[in-house]
Order: sequence, then C-alpha cells, then structure tokens
Amino acid sequence: MAEVAREAMMKAWEGAGRSGEKHELLGRLVGTWDISTRSWMETPKGPAALPKGVVETRWLIPGRWVIDEVKSEMFGQPFQGFGLTVYDNVKVFEIRDDSTRPEGTKILESEHTRRW
Repeated sequence: MAEVAREAMMKAWEGAGRSGEKHELLGRLVGTWDISTRSWMETPKGPAALPKGVVETRWLIPGRWVIDEVKSEMFGQPFQGFGLTVYDNVKVFEIRDDSTRPEGTKILESEHTRRW
C-alpha cells in the first residue's frame, strides 16, 4: 500500500515539474521591446513625464523562467529594473526590483493566477 502511494506521489511530482503549453506562453515575452511610460510626480492633473526605454526579455532557464531587464529614465534620472517570472503549473510568480528605491534594495514579489 505504501509503495502505491509513493508511486502516485512520484508521478504527481514529475507531472508538476513538466513544462507545458502555459510555459510556452512565457515565450511570448521574450524579445527586445521599445517601451514608453507615463508618470506623474504630483497628480494626474499635472504634466506627465513620458520617458521612453527598452526592455530585453530572455529565457533564464529555457521553458521555465524568463528574466527582463528594463532601461529607461524616471523624472530625468536613469532607471533600471529587472524581473523574474516563472509558472509552476498552478500560479505565476514574479520577483521585481528597480533603481528607484531610496531605501535600498526592496524586492517586490507577486503570486497570481494568470488568465492565458
């Protein structure tokens, strides 16, 4: 009986770690993209900053993790950011950080289900 449960657990574990169709969708993010953002220092009624930049996204671990690196500017200052995105066959996990945090490195994490 214990051997049957162990085999079932191993089969489920192997299936959970297998890349599938939704992992392939992460590949849509891969490439070099021109970006533009709209930011307000005070309120949305004031003038917006409209910096342009570039984001480069590539596979970190093919079929599993993508990493993106952003270079732009924010309020006249250089801006750099990065993100890691992975899908674990249940949820999407993202980890992000950027150069705008005066208090130092602060990693932003999110976990969500994505409607593909």
